[in-house]
Amino acid sequence: MNSQQNVHSYLRPRLWSNNMWLICLSHLLLSVSLYMLIPVLYAWLKVTFPDAGALCIGSVLAISGVATFLLGPFFNYLVDRFSRKRVCAWSIIVIAVCSAAFHWTPVLSWVIFLRIVQGMMQGVALMASGSTLAIDLTESPRRTEANNAFAWFGRLGLSLGPLLGLLLLKYFSFNTIFGVSCAIGCVAALLILMLKVPFRAPLCPPICSIDRFWLPNGWLMFIQILPVAAGFGMLLAVIRQYEFYVFMMVGFCLALIALHYVFLRADIRSEIVSGNILWGAGLLLLLFRHTSIAFYCSGALIGLGVGLTVARMLIFYIKLSQHCERGSANTSYMLAWELGLSGGLLLGTLQSADLPFCYEICLWMLIAALAVYLLITHRWFMKHKMR
Repeated sequence: MNSQQNVHSYLRPRLWSNNMWLICLSHLLLSVSLYMLIPVLYAWLKVTFPDAGALCIGSVLAISGVATFLLGPFFNYLVDRFSRKRVCAWSIIVIAVCSAAFHWTPVLSWVIFLRIVQGMMQGVALMASGSTLAIDLTESPRRTEANNAFAWFGRLGLSLGPLLGLLLLKYFSFNTIFGVSCAIGCVAALLILMLKVPFRAPLCPPICSIDRFWLPNGWLMFIQILPVAAGFGMLLAVIRQYEFYVFMMVGFCLALIALHYVFLRADIRSEIVSGNILWGAGLLLLLFRHTSIAFYCSGALIGLGVGLTVARMLIFYIKLSQHCERGSANTSYMLAWELGLSGGLLLGTLQSADLPFCYEICLWMLIAALAVYLLITHRWFMKHKMR
């Protein structure tokens, strides 16, 4: 028996190749580069444009998430017509340049333009890296694991980015922070350029298509992700204590451990149900306990709950796709997350003056999302899954 297991493990393709490490680390750095701007831009806009109201500031923060969809119909053309590695690297470089360019923006309309460009290029970068290169450079039996690993590095960036941004705000000027964001983005692009990608002759696909952009079979799962991502976006918009994100990162790590040891053979609904309950417990602590320990525990519980919930949603999305649609499923999942996150950033900024009410909205959104999942989405998924 042991000899058979050894042969099986020997024959199974390796997941963590040099290419996989480079793609995942690049994704982590890109996430940090972008999400560190959320608290920084909020503070910078209030200082630089004092007449800008909450709606204006929230719209600036949120508009990049909407802009990730703008180039969606051209995703397949870009990566089939041109070098996938260069498409990804150049899109990240443009994001980094836009971060540095905030220093020279004389009017608010330029800031909005730069955020739109960042969002468009973020969509291209996510598609070219997570939905194309990560899949192309991984053997077929390990591609689901590759998608999951790629997503986890991005989730770590969700906590590490705001943490870094808030820490830098304590000690450095806005211009220095924009430069740091640019530098981190450039390193992310450099890691992509270091990939060893086999030569592929350019193709001539149609300029517009939904391939690598939208999975038609996943429309309800797309909707299911939106309130979850919006709830997280609201927290990013209103919580500006770096300690919270330290413990959120601890929660993410606990979720990763739990997925491998606690939920490995559990019912497929268990991660989403448990994740929402833990996340809700963290919100209740924020609402009714105002001590430092409760605040730190809430960050860990929310990180644990988010990690469990969205990890299972990614697997569901992949299972709704056929083999040739994996890239479309992965991109749809990432774009759903960015769209929901942007909506949460806008809503959270509008309600930032009343934190308890903001937490209540987030809690009710989670309750509604869990009810919809248990009553509608799960049955629909079991009926429409392809794998």
